[in-house]
Amino acid sequence: MPTTIKIAIFYGSYLCVPVALALAALAVRRAGPVRIACLAMLAALAVPVYARFAEPKILLTRTHDLRIEACTARDHAPVSVRVAVVADMHWGIFKNAIAASRIAPRLRALDVDVVLMPGDFTYHLPPAAIADAVAPLGDVGAPAFAVTGNHDVGAPDGPDVGWPLTAALLNAGVDVVDNRVDRSFVAMGGGVEIAGLSDLWEGRQDYTALEARPAAPRIVVTHNPETVLEPELAGKADLVVAGHTHGGQIYLPGLSCLLSPHACGAARTGFTNAYAVPLFVTSGTGMTVLPMRFNQPPRIDVLNVAFQTCSSTDEPLRRNARDGSASG
Repeated sequence: MPTTIKIAIFYGSYLCVPVALALAALAVRRAGPVRIACLAMLAALAVPVYARFAEPKILLTRTHDLRIEACTARDHAPVSVRVAVVADMHWGIFKNAIAASRIAPRLRALDVDVVLMPGDFTYHLPPAAIADAVAPLGDVGAPAFAVTGNHDVGAPDGPDVGWPLTAALLNAGVDVVDNRVDRSFVAMGGGVEIAGLSDLWEGRQDYTALEARPAAPRIVVTHNPETVLEPELAGKADLVVAGHTHGGQIYLPGLSCLLSPHACGAARTGFTNAYAVPLFVTSGTGMTVLPMRFNQPPRIDVLNVAFQTCSSTDEPLRRNARDGSASG
């Protein structure tokens, strides 16, 4: 869909307000079939109005307790870490996306050990506006690590703002870990090695950076959860954290996955151990294509991860998770 049409949909949606008021007024003044028709149209209009004006402004936090056997690092002591995950902010043409100035205070209040940001910060955001958009992320109350997403690097369309975005994030104090391992969090006593892979659709993922067996459990941050299907990743991560799917964004059970298979391919949202590497997918806070979210409000996820010593690298790993509570 051309960008001009997306912008037209965003601003044109404001017409829903006077239309709804006119229908309500007509329903009050008329009776019989006219009133019934007006009320029916109001009811039909309620869902898109909610999806456009209400749900995108809701910001939930949800806590998940994960226990994972970490086998890439042998003989490590059990490690527990509290991780905040936020992705797919998509700042740009949809002005109803939740701004960093609101996300950063929420992250500070969560009292986590580390913040992970699995990409897609932008959505047709002019390069000159990137620094101001991401600046609040420098004050999230914990070490922060990020990777770029497909919309940040122009895949499949849009401008490639990977370099100015990386520079702005680094300037704000967010460490960008595309295709590299960062051991600074381990050095700070975090007990977990943070690594990153660039976006799958960009076609530049470099697994050689993950070759060395870590001395501590390793979390790999990447944008597209289908990265877990890549054979090169096997044995190089204890947990993959991703975004990209938006949880479907407009989630209608059964229909959403049929219309957007990528949103449900590896995992739609949440934790799964159905692949060679345990995977957690956050549903994100922003929007693409349509400036709406329905049945999938913007969310920051908190992972209380307990990495246990691997019982054996030759037997199936025992991993489990329990979802906790959600709050606004």
